[in-house]
Amino acid sequence: MYAVKGRGVFVRTAPTPGKHYSSKVVQHLQREELERQARSTAGEFSHLSDAELKALASQLHDELNRTRDAYKAAVEKGRKITRELARRGQLAPPLHDDPAAARKELEDKLSQAKKRR
Repeated sequence: MYAVKGRGVFVRTAPTPGKHYSSKVVQHLQREELERQARSTAGEFSHLSDAELKALASQLHDELNRTRDAYKAAVEKGRKITRELARRGQLAPPLHDDPAAARKELEDKLSQAKKRR
């Protein structure tokens, strides 16, 4: 919903998937979504002081960094195992749950390799 001074309050239509919007419209919609999310979660942390909230944010940031590092290490380990299996001539299990995504990734890599030649 949005209000126009002197005209009234109106309901904005939902964005149509696949339609291209100007960057100002996209920014406005993103800002509205952030504000809506902030309002919906405001009550959850309202009892915390500013210092407690900052400490919680720092704790979450550290946790996300550890998770990201663990993910990177697991991916690298998977790549090493796959290379070793390939070196030994054995088939490796797919790294993707979705075969279509794996196929698209392979096609993208092949097209990039062709472009470099």
